[in-house]
Amino acid sequence: MFIADHVRGILGRLAAIYGLHKEKSVNEPIMVKVDVCAQMMSMGRTAIYELIQQGELPTVHIGRSVRIPTRAIHELVARLEAEQMVA
Repeated sequence: MFIADHVRGILGRLAAIYGLHKEKSVNEPIMVKVDVCAQMMSMGRTAIYELIQQGELPTVHIGRSVRIPTRAIHELVARLEAEQMVA
């Protein structure tokens, strides 16, 4: 019974996390450059490129430009938060 309660608690927190990330600012762009993503996540550009290379952070290519959907940034953060709750 304890495990089921624990799992329900985790699922509730995940729902809350995803709910918070759905309410984005009206001024938030749909996609951002790598350097803006790095700034949003308080990380370096190299770390962002590593996340992209590992498939953790999807990108959109427009010509030679690389953009990261802000939705993907929010989903990555939520996934990392969820992993830390389980660990």
